[in-house]
Amino acid sequence: MRKFLWRIFGLLTALGLTLLAGRPAATELKYQQAVYVDQWVDNLKVTRITMPKRIRVEWEYTPMGGATPQFTFYRTPISGGGSPLAVTLTDKFYEDTTFDFGVTYEYRVKVAYDHAPSMGLPPPPPGADPNEIYSQQFASGSSPWVVIRCTAAEVLTTDNQAADSRYDLRYGNPTFLDFAFGNRTYRGGLFAGYAQDPSRVGRSYLKFPFTTPLPANEHLWAGSVSAYHTQSAASGTLTVGAQEVSTTWTQAGLKWTTAPSLLPGSPSAVTTVSWDSANPQPAWKNWHFGFEIAGYAEGGGTLGVGLASTSETTNGWAYFAKKEHSSTYRPRVVYAYGGPVFPMELLIEPGSIAVGNTATGTVRLNDFAPAGGVVVTLSTWGDEVDIPVSVTIPAGQRAATFPIVGTDAGYPIIWAEASGLYSTAAMEVTG
Repeated sequence: MRKFLWRIFGLLTALGLTLLAGRPAATELKYQQAVYVDQWVDNLKVTRITMPKRIRVEWEYTPMGGATPQFTFYRTPISGGGSPLAVTLTDKFYEDTTFDFGVTYEYRVKVAYDHAPSMGLPPPPPGADPNEIYSQQFASGSSPWVVIRCTAAEVLTTDNQAADSRYDLRYGNPTFLDFAFGNRTYRGGLFAGYAQDPSRVGRSYLKFPFTTPLPANEHLWAGSVSAYHTQSAASGTLTVGAQEVSTTWTQAGLKWTTAPSLLPGSPSAVTTVSWDSANPQPAWKNWHFGFEIAGYAEGGGTLGVGLASTSETTNGWAYFAKKEHSSTYRPRVVYAYGGPVFPMELLIEPGSIAVGNTATGTVRLNDFAPAGGVVVTLSTWGDEVDIPVSVTIPAGQRAATFPIVGTDAGYPIIWAEASGLYSTAAMEVTG
């Protein structure tokens, strides 16, 4: 009997030792848990400014995984009055906020919370408890602030006029009436579109004199041309484009045959105008015009803008407020400037190359590089390409290019950095 019991005990002991041997000792692994990480947001910038007085502040962030990240966003007026704002944003990488002209705001963003259950360790061995071998990453509010500042300004139109190609049917052959509208403000006074009654086209023209250049060391964040849509001729939608045009015209003398030329199908910016006659809702319309505005905001001069339907063979007619129609709703340029950095974009063309071939990288600013230029530091995640260590955007220019030579098959990521602003782009190198 005693021999039998010892055999059973020996079997259970051997089995128990085998099971324990298949599981790592938890006491050797628990120390890897709860790793706190100071995660930064990247590329904090102002990307849009519109009427009625809204600014969009955006940033980039790569979540650690697991829980949804949260951010703390502060807007603090630092000169010129205004009110502060503090919000918590969940899984949202931008904030649309109000502003007052002439007030300088500081925008601050940091990671309030993020959580990842692991740091990418290999799968646990059989029988192991993942909670005992996987590090826990947290961003719990101790992350550093990323800060920019921004001031909003406006330039009101001085000359604004419409031109109409309608025909005078008193003649046997269609003849341009070539009417000069002067200060007339029918339905707002400005218009854009096409109407087949008989065939006619309407376009509008605006002048914006920039008399006060940006302060030293300040750069344009974003800009828009804004006009107030008073109504449309009928219910429906119309796509209206805006583009830079000549300023060699006067409000009193402009008519169809003297109007600056423009390309309706190739605007710099577009907006969709919608109208419901049963529920009319006049509203501001905005054309994002940052690149065109930058040079004038930096150095002065008068910006000329033309508004036209993008399809001048399709019925649709929209009216906008002329400065004579309403001083409150007169057309204007709104723009935001500040620092300490200006938005930068990294582009790679083509996105896939073979080993030994060359792609072109382009770093592009939304403003002109200041005196001395902007030195952009370049690096890669991966050894599949050769690139220069830096590239300089010359003073007065907005972009510079550099070669990217494929050396090994893979998926490298190119990293560009200038004055604390980062931009990345991925590509492929095939064998």
